[in-house]
Amino acid sequence: MSRLLQKNYKVSAGVSLPVIDWSSVNAEKPEAQALHEQQLPSADVAVITWTSAEWSALDHVFLHSDTERSSESYEWRYQWRPLTVAGTTEPLLYYQKVKMQKSDGTPLQVLLIKSEVHLAHPPYISGVEQLVDLIITESGVSTVISTGTAGGSTTAQPLGDVVLTTAASIRLEKSENTEKCQYNNQTFTGKDFFKSNPVFDDVRNQLMMPLNTVWNDESIKTSVAELNEKSKTSYTADDLINAPLVPSSLASNTIEFAGTQPLLTTDYYFIAQGNAAEKYCFLEMDDAVIAHQCQQRNIRFGFIRNVSDPVIAATDLKGQAIPEEVREDWSGIIYSLCGFYTTFNSALTCWAALRSNV
Repeated sequence: MSRLLQKNYKVSAGVSLPVIDWSSVNAEKPEAQALHEQQLPSADVAVITWTSAEWSALDHVFLHSDTERSSESYEWRYQWRPLTVAGTTEPLLYYQKVKMQKSDGTPLQVLLIKSEVHLAHPPYISGVEQLVDLIITESGVSTVISTGTAGGSTTAQPLGDVVLTTAASIRLEKSENTEKCQYNNQTFTGKDFFKSNPVFDDVRNQLMMPLNTVWNDESIKTSVAELNEKSKTSYTADDLINAPLVPSSLASNTIEFAGTQPLLTTDYYFIAQGNAAEKYCFLEMDDAVIAHQCQQRNIRFGFIRNVSDPVIAATDLKGQAIPEEVREDWSGIIYSLCGFYTTFNSALTCWAALRSNV
């Protein structure tokens, strides 16, 4: 859920993101546009992403799709421009811009943003609000989309499921946020402009990566071994592999149009228990702030996230509760292994939405 991992895990798939054959979906590669120093360029839509893995996948899809992309690659970052606001020394964001063609042939100017602010760390909510306001003011976009990883809300959502929504609820607990937020525990609903069409089917069938490429019997064995080593436990795959993690269910990809079913934004990481969070379409840690700021300025907003953190088992085969710290490590291992690839699929879905709906 755009999580900032506090621990390092050893698991690695060693699989690169593939070259994207845009001709297979009757399209052309997005075209990079000239940038200006310390000023966001004008654009029609802004796409915001958050973590390093999400950033790399977004860059691969929109800027460097003609070469494979390793999860360890970083040199591409130097082509992104930093933007630092007055009175600060660290960038608020990094940006790039591309032009792409919509399905009807009209051009679309897309501002790509890597956020350096987050609800879970300083400057907390004021930083995220500043980010959104600056993007809208300087670029003049009429639509803002956030994309990246997320937590599943039910056991019906498999690892890598991509979900689209235009509604967001917010639930904050950190005093750094609650003392400044006047809209906590509210829901913001925008116009549902994400509609299923053949572009999504083409992308799903031709371009998206099946998650069993990286999540399979071999990687599960390695992942369980790392969990047991780290947690000093003796769990088996049978204890830990629940419905969202069955490899045979991941051979094809899923794109879910949630309409105006809201996501849930929190400023703390948590893993849903069973279907306790089923009123939400996914769980994440920033998007409702975007919804609020956009709604205040009559700007369209939407969210395209992938389930990198599915609902995981709460009990083992014997019915014994799995300790929360062990569940967090298990979820962290899954994210470390698969998050780069799940977010590749949601970045492709974002491209499909821009081509057909925006």
